[in-house]
Amino acid sequence: MYFVRINFNKHSLKEALLNAGFQPDKKELFLWEGVSMYLSSHAVDDTLIFVRSYSPAGSELLFDYICRSVIEGGGYSYYGS
Repeated sequence: MYFVRINFNKHSLKEALLNAGFQPDKKELFLWEGVSMYLSSHAVDDTLIFVRSYSPAGSELLFDYICRSVIEGGGYSYYGS
């Protein structure tokens, strides 16, 4: 298990994980909670590309997110979603 603190908008996830002992040939569970909604779209894309490119079949990514319309006040109701 790796717990890596990183500013996704400024630093490389690949470098941070490799420095922590991450082994790209082993299946992993990436737990990415409370993060994606605070990042630039570029940082989100880079993270998803990293997970796709550096983890073998059977690896998983779990994350939470919020719809942009909620943040921007789009007036949509997501009750029960």
